[in-house]
Amino acid sequence: MAVIGTRGSPLALTQAHEVRSRLAQAHGVSQDAFAIRVIKTSGDAIQDRPLYEA
Repeated sequence: MAVIGTRGSPLALTQAHEVRSRLAQAHGVSQDAFAIRVIKTSGDAIQDRPLYEA
């Protein structure tokens, strides 16, 4: 199974689902052949100050 990494925002998830759909169609396989995994970074958790101050 291939994994598509994405951020968790609604836009990023929509784009990841579109990529999965197109990859599946291009390769003649089920969309289940591609998993979507949300990637979170310290930038997602630290919202109250610049990351260089973290």
